[in-house]
Amino acid sequence: MKTNTTVKKMVLISMMAAISYVSTLVFHLLHLSFIPVPSLSFLTYDPKDIIICITGFILGPSAALIIAVIVPLLEMVTFSSQGWIGLIMNVISTCALVIPAAFIYKSKRSFKGALLSLAVGFVSVLIMMTLWNIIVTPLYGGISRKELIRSLLGWIVLFNAIKVLLNISFILILYKPLTSAIRFTGLLEKNGNSRNLKTSLVMCGVGGILLVVLVIVIVLLNVLK
Repeated sequence: MKTNTTVKKMVLISMMAAISYVSTLVFHLLHLSFIPVPSLSFLTYDPKDIIICITGFILGPSAALIIAVIVPLLEMVTFSSQGWIGLIMNVISTCALVIPAAFIYKSKRSFKGALLSLAVGFVSVLIMMTLWNIIVTPLYGGISRKELIRSLLGWIVLFNAIKVLLNISFILILYKPLTSAIRFTGLLEKNGNSRNLKTSLVMCGVGGILLVVLVIVIVLLNVLK
């Protein structure tokens, strides 16, 4: 029984890693940068954190960590042009969101627990990526650290805030439906909790509202630039 459970977990991790990688490749081709600053065009959106965080919610932080390392490695050797610096920034950014979120949700498996875990992950990403961009961006961005802090850091923080909030909105929308679909395949045990439908609707509603607000913000940023 334990062997069977381990195999199912490995299959699920592999499946989620594959989905994460393919979605990242698609968005790499689209090159979506919603910050209207040409010198920051390297800041592009990809959705891999959505899948990795949902994996962390389902299987725990160790599973999320595995995918958070594997997918950026695959990116680096296949289509990314940012090399080891991009790999490190990718792993740090993803882990800053998904590891705290998975740890907190593991002990508070409720709607409030999900919101708390994602809020902590959001703050974690902003702190970590602000610090790392101050350290790393001047090394390959052709800009001094002083100039970065004076004129670009606010845009970098805004980009990371919007990116993480977009991912959070999709996590809230997709978590319950995706979990139900995985249970249908037999890779997860079925859950007979009668409150699941109500929780799913609330999570989808909150995620949907957040998504609409973010789309409006992104449109305004690019129209009023």
